[in-house]
Amino acid sequence: MKNLIFHTAKVLVILTALTVNTMLTSAQSVDLSFRVLHTFSSFDIQSSSNTTTQGTITLGHGFAGIAHCEFSKHIGMQAEIIYSSSSHLFKEEDVERRIDITYIHVPIMMVFNTGTSDPVNIHFTAGPQFGLLVGSSMSTTGGNGKSNEGILAMRNTDLGIAYGVGIDVGIDPLNILRLSIGFRGTAGLTSMGDSDKPLPPNSYYLLGESSRDTYSGYIGLVYRF
Repeated sequence: MKNLIFHTAKVLVILTALTVNTMLTSAQSVDLSFRVLHTFSSFDIQSSSNTTTQGTITLGHGFAGIAHCEFSKHIGMQAEIIYSSSSHLFKEEDVERRIDITYIHVPIMMVFNTGTSDPVNIHFTAGPQFGLLVGSSMSTTGGNGKSNEGILAMRNTDLGIAYGVGIDVGIDPLNILRLSIGFRGTAGLTSMGDSDKPLPPNSYYLLGESSRDTYSGYIGLVYRF
C-alpha cells in the first residue's frame, strides 16, 4: 500500500508540475495564494444487515496552496494542492463508529473573472480534482456480541469535479496583495470503498459504492506578481 501511495503521489506531482509549467509559459501574470478551509462533508456506510447508515455532517479543516496564471483580464487557470482532514460519526443501533480520513487533493481549475486588475474581482472556477488518501482510521464503541465485523477499506485515489465562486479584494492601492473569500464544492465521481480484497469470515465492507461530496468556505491571501 505504501508503494502504491508513493507512486500515485509521484504521478500527481508530475501532473501538477506539467500543468503549472504549461500555465507559466503562456501566462500574462502569475498569482500565488494561501488559503485556510473549513469543510462540511458526509458519506454513507453499510450496516451488517445491508442497509444504509447515514453519517452526520461534520466540519473538517484544510490548507491550500494555489498557483494562478492569467491569460487575460477575464480568463485564467490555476493548479492547487489541498491538504484536508475530517472525522465522521455513524450510529447503528448500539454501535457507534468514528472514521477519520485525510486527503491530499490536486484540482486543475479554469477561472473566469470579472476583472483581475479591478479593486474587487469576482471569480468562478470549475475543473477536475484528483485525490490521494494519505490516512484513514476507525474506532468503534458498543456492539458487544455482534456476529459480523465491519471492515473499513478505502481506495487510495479518487476523482471528482470541483467548482466554486469567490471574491478578491485589493488591500493595497496597486492590488498586489488581496484578501480572498469564497466557496468551494466538490462532487465525488468515484466510490470511496475498495472491495477487491477477500473478506475475513463473519465480516462485511462498510463502504460500498458511496462517494463523498464536500462543501468548503475559505479565506486566504493572494499575492500578484
